[in-house]
Amino acid sequence: ISSATAADATVLNYDGKEVDCKLQLSMSGTGNGAFLHVKYSGQACGDFCTSDVAHVFMDKYPLRTHTPYPVDYNVFLKQCYATSSPTVISWCTSADVQSLDKKLKELADRIDTLKNQNSTDQLINDWRTQTMQFCESSKQEQRECFKEKYIKKINALENLEKKVIEENKRSQEPGNPDEASSMIDQIEGVYKHRFKNGLVDGTSYESENIFEIVRVAKDAIYFKLNLQFYNGHTCTLHGIAQYIKDKAFLFRGDSEDICSLKIEPTVDGVMLKDGVYGGNPCRDYHCGARGGFNDLVFKKSLRRPIKYMKTLKNSADYKKSTEEFGSKK
Repeated sequence: ISSATAADATVLNYDGKEVDCKLQLSMSGTGNGAFLHVKYSGQACGDFCTSDVAHVFMDKYPLRTHTPYPVDYNVFLKQCYATSSPTVISWCTSADVQSLDKKLKELADRIDTLKNQNSTDQLINDWRTQTMQFCESSKQEQRECFKEKYIKKINALENLEKKVIEENKRSQEPGNPDEASSMIDQIEGVYKHRFKNGLVDGTSYESENIFEIVRVAKDAIYFKLNLQFYNGHTCTLHGIAQYIKDKAFLFRGDSEDICSLKIEPTVDGVMLKDGVYGGNPCRDYHCGARGGFNDLVFKKSLRRPIKYMKTLKNSADYKKSTEEFGSKK
């Protein structure tokens, strides 16, 4: 800081080291008419931009508010940084409101995980917008209006979370063995799919996805997945999945990789659902960066009898899985 209205800044990279990019800051005007002027110099300034550096290090910034944001503010909304609306500024700068917003977002994320979906972000954003509009026209003091609306919404989502947890518990209870046996008859076999794959350097090559399903009990299957993805990334997973009330077969990893995968028979074939019932996604433990299991479908037309059953049952993966399954019964 060189004076009450001027300062110089050296930009740091992600490692905290100084780079060849300097900012010269100066203040003009007073009160609500104040502006911060920025000039930049140095070869490295462009490294922080996706386009022309002048588009990022703008020449002039108008003063919006003297009120600081809460220290733990972590919900990035562009409205907070480009608004003169008293309602939005009140929302952005209230520590109590931001604490409630954080709680709401964490609760919504947990419900998404429990329901194996990713749909609440837009719903929460829409709810925020509606709440701001309501509190802007309300005669109630804005921060109190926000807090009242948040507490009501949080209570509703807490009740929903409890309901989803109970539904998940019921869904994971053992299913009907006769129904399971009939399902296994319909899906047992090997599914193979050949397709053209590629590397980032433009090289193309042939890949094959393989999904094996073998009956090990009236209500349980052994499965093995060997999947290929772009640039040589893969997913590999094997284990025992048991039939549940949700009309699917559920795999749960051991204590070292506590993940859950649902193998769901459908009219068209077999669908995979990863990270179900609040469990961790199996892709986190068994896939490369570009790989994944969720929503993959293996069409019924790909299903073939396993002609190498003796070899499969002599494999280390099959023996280990069935031995562990037998010890748990």
